[in-house]
Amino acid sequence: MRVLSQLLNSKRRPGTAAAALLALSAALVGASSCSSVDPATRLTRELLSMPKEEAYAKGDSLIARKKYDVGRQYLRFVAENYANDPIGKQAALRLADSYFDQKTLLGYLEAQARYKDFRNRYPSHPRSDYALFRLAQTSDRQAEKPDRDQSNTRLAATSYRELIQAYPDSPYAAEARARLQIVKDLLAEHEYKVGHFYLKRKAYSAAKSRFDVLLSAFPDYHGLDIVLYEAGLTERKLGHDDDARVLWDKLAHDYPASPWLKKLPAGERARATEAVVATPEISPAPTTSPPVVEAAPAPAAEPAPIPVESFSASPSAPPVPAATLASPDPSAPRSAGPDHVHRPVGEIRASERAGRPPVFVVQFASYATQAGADSDAALLAKRLRVPAHVVPADLGAKGVWYRVYLGEFATVEEAEAFRSEAMKSTSPTPGLVYRLVSS
Repeated sequence: MRVLSQLLNSKRRPGTAAAALLALSAALVGASSCSSVDPATRLTRELLSMPKEEAYAKGDSLIARKKYDVGRQYLRFVAENYANDPIGKQAALRLADSYFDQKTLLGYLEAQARYKDFRNRYPSHPRSDYALFRLAQTSDRQAEKPDRDQSNTRLAATSYRELIQAYPDSPYAAEARARLQIVKDLLAEHEYKVGHFYLKRKAYSAAKSRFDVLLSAFPDYHGLDIVLYEAGLTERKLGHDDDARVLWDKLAHDYPASPWLKKLPAGERARATEAVVATPEISPAPTTSPPVVEAAPAPAAEPAPIPVESFSASPSAPPVPAATLASPDPSAPRSAGPDHVHRPVGEIRASERAGRPPVFVVQFASYATQAGADSDAALLAKRLRVPAHVVPADLGAKGVWYRVYLGEFATVEEAEAFRSEAMKSTSPTPGLVYRLVSS
């Protein structure tokens, strides 16, 4: 008011009008700036003036009310400015959870990146197992149907396996095991669909490759009866009648009520059924007890994910040649008990066996590099207290992969007993039993 009064009386006091006008302008600009402070500036002032615990609590409360954008600003401030403080680490994890809880594709992608960052920054954090479990779930939630690309499914399987192996006593391990079985079933269904596609188009070598992978890597697949049926058809089309009969014998033994048994050629159906009936149900002779499989203790450092073979999801992809596995040798020693019918036994030829007698082994995993195979083979051998073997397999267009086999068992029964015990607590899940011979 004083400035306005000076302006009104400027006629009586010449020379003061300009000064009064400038003062009035400055006062108006100052008042305007005070009344329109930028929201970001106001938030920054608020965050700088409050304790970190209060900032975290407010952000957490806003997130709980689904006010994600505002709540994340408080959590992000705490996580970035107190990165080495326990509450800063807690804020980083809560921030990742806020994206996961939105249940959107973009939310899962952002959460995936933040869980990875959390584990990289704080590998020994008490909740590192939780971050790994959530990381697996972000991939699991993005998994496609069996006839689509399975990249996210494989990522989920890798993370679940890592959790089970690194944190066997984690409260999330039980759910991880259950989800891993479901994820593996999805991967098996994918392999079956691609194999079936090739079979219908008479690409028998490509179909055999898919069925071989499925039978080796996913022996617990819920639709194994149709796989055995179609794998047998594929072997017959390739002229491998003996291999076809082994597969159909297993179909008759393990799935006597399967509708696919009735679709076998009349002569083969009768022969397979008679073979099962004629198989003597005798107890195998006592053998040396298989090694006791112990759960691996959590390592000091975070283990790298176990690599597994990756296969194209596109039905139009070029056929993948099967690994160089020989047909079962009729002269090879066979089990007299039901185990012989239970699982077909193929041969693996390896130069390391030169001059040494054949043994039975259990396949565990396959790697794109020999270094990765050698490293995990040594780890598995030490944990399970059995010899390990790394054998290269030429997969044609996919190059040479390195397969890890464990054990040196004298009989199929010993190998199967070891495999059954290992399935209870070992990741990766063991595959089929093979006979390892000299190349």
